[in-house]
Amino acid sequence: FSFFFFKQKTAYEILSGLVGSGCVQETGINAEYMGFNMIRIPLLFFLAFLSGVFSQSQPNGQVVELTDLDFDEFIAKNPVVMVLFYAPFCSKSKAFIPEFQKAAALAHKVGKTYILAKIDTSSQTEVADKLDIQMTPTLKLFINKTKTTYDKDLTMEGIIRYIDKSIRPASVEITKLFEVKALQDVKGFKCILISDDEKVKADFIATHNILKEIPLYHMSENLGKLAFKNATTFPSIILLSSTNEEGEIYTGKIGTTELINFIE
Repeated sequence: FSFFFFKQKTAYEILSGLVGSGCVQETGINAEYMGFNMIRIPLLFFLAFLSGVFSQSQPNGQVVELTDLDFDEFIAKNPVVMVLFYAPFCSKSKAFIPEFQKAAALAHKVGKTYILAKIDTSSQTEVADKLDIQMTPTLKLFINKTKTTYDKDLTMEGIIRYIDKSIRPASVEITKLFEVKALQDVKGFKCILISDDEKVKADFIATHNILKEIPLYHMSENLGKLAFKNATTFPSIILLSSTNEEGEIYTGKIGTTELINFIE
């Protein structure tokens, strides 16, 4: 029953060409779907009621499938949702969906609270038109209903990294020694302030808008002494990487220019 109503492809979909980096999105009413939708709309309401799609969360690491009927309410109920706008006839979409599914599985595995969802723009044209989706696949991140488009690193790691960076505070406080050890295993650079001075911390956090690609952390001086043997004077900044567990230390002025020079 579900296969017949939701999984069919038309010859038009299969033969549609690709343009640029993705597939061009058809807008407006699709004549091939018009009569079909007259039957499908009441069925969608019925199936939505049975399946509880209006209040679902990330189910066992699976990507949530959305429709015109539940999209707005789903986005309103969930503070952070990454949505993939795809078309089943689009080869770029077909190639990307498995990677997107991997990202959803990873998010579930590590306990992320955000949700990854997708919507078929060839049949769910109302949402596609409203959001002006011109190309598939397209990724949009909704944070409290505010949306941004993501088109950079379309890998499992890249998607998770982008969402994490988008929702993270300017600087994350580290309060436990094991959190430092966990950071040492994460790829890429991390910038950690060790200081009890609130003004220094404020100056450090103020560099966030400039140092967007470097995640910032801060900790107390007592914890810093335990975590980093080379930190003997404070305030100190540690530039940490997975290949250097001790990190490079900086004890100079805490300012944007100085930190950029140090990091470079």
